[in-house]
Amino acid sequence: MSGQPLNLSGEWEVVWGKLIGPTEFDAHYQGDLVTMPGRWTTAQSSGFKGPYGVATYRARLELPSYNRDLSFHMVSPNAAWRLYVDDVLVGGNGVVSNNLNEINPNYTSRIFPA
Repeated sequence: MSGQPLNLSGEWEVVWGKLIGPTEFDAHYQGDLVTMPGRWTTAQSSGFKGPYGVATYRARLELPSYNRDLSFHMVSPNAAWRLYVDDVLVGGNGVVSNNLNEINPNYTSRIFPA
């Protein structure tokens, strides 16, 4: 597996219409799943206004203790997001906000340590 990326596609847990911290996720989670990757503009939620809206996604990974030197290569769409690992903010893209007038998306891809 050395040098090969982990494929994070599949079903992720999602809380539609809310930006919440990782420690609050369980209190808001309703059992909804979303297939990633997917097209943001085709996502269905009452929290979305056309292609604009907010949601909080979570994927759980159990990594082997013998090979934990990993990183995430986030290929960003024109979006704003934050990435947390074990409840710790490791990076993000643009300005995340519940207010459509305050959101500042960005196209920049980044590499973050896992």
